[in-house]
Amino acid sequence: VNNVGNAISVTKITTTSEGVNELICSFSTATTVAPGDSKEFDLESCPTLEWTSAGFVAGQKGKILITLTYNTLKSGSAYSRQVKGEIFATVQ
Repeated sequence: VNNVGNAISVTKITTTSEGVNELICSFSTATTVAPGDSKEFDLESCPTLEWTSAGFVAGQKGKILITLTYNTLKSGSAYSRQVKGEIFATVQ
């Protein structure tokens, strides 16, 4: 959900893992999100083999670290910001 108060352009999303073999996936297609709106992003750019190599097992818990890069439409891409978070869920 965009709680920034202005329309934003999401320019990049990077996910990483903390496993023995790090899982790195990214999404880099600019997407505009209006204030108060929510947007879903499809981060299935990593092949199944990479998920398995990173130690993720279906049915078990796993954690992904997320960095979302964005800028407000008013400020433009020269003033990008990052928000970091994590997802902890059962792997499917």
